[in-house]
Amino acid sequence: GAGTPWDMSPRMLAARAGHRTRVMCYLLNLEDVPCELALVRPGSGDATRSELADDDTFASIMLRVRTERGWQWVTGSDRNAPVAYVPPALAGAEALLLTAGAPREQLPALDMAAHGRSLTVRLALATDGSGRAVVEERLRGYAATGARAVVQRLDAANRERQFEAYV
Repeated sequence: GAGTPWDMSPRMLAARAGHRTRVMCYLLNLEDVPCELALVRPGSGDATRSELADDDTFASIMLRVRTERGWQWVTGSDRNAPVAYVPPALAGAEALLLTAGAPREQLPALDMAAHGRSLTVRLALATDGSGRAVVEERLRGYAATGARAVVQRLDAANRERQFEAYV
C-alpha cells in the first residue's frame, strides 16, 4: 500500500526499523549481490492452485540470493540462520518471485538431518560415590536458531539462571 517493496528500503535502513527481509535484499543489491524477494506459501496454508496470488495464501517471505554456489534461499526472519537455511514450515513450499513475469519456484524439501538435537554425556563415577558429568548438547537448524534467539534476549544474570535450570 506504500509503493513498491523496494522504494521504502533506504528509509527503513536509515531508521533502523522496518521489514528486515526487504532491507537485507536492498543491502545485498547495493553490494552487487543479486537478490530477489519471494512470497512463499507456507505448508500449513491453503494449497489450492491459483493463477492470482494473494497475501493470505503467500503469507511468508524469503530471499533468493545468488552466491558462489548458485541461487540459495535465505531467510531474513530467523536471526543468525545460515545461508540456505529454510524454516521447516516453508520446506518444499511454492514461492512466487517478485521479478519480471512472477515465476514460481519450489523451495527445497525438508532435510531432517539439518535439524535436531544430540546429547553426549560422559560420566565418571568414583568409588566413594562422588562423580563428574560432562554434557555436550549440539543443536542444528531450527532448534539452534530458536535457542540462539532466546539466549540473546537474556541478560547475563538471567542467562546463567536459565541455563542452570535447563541443565
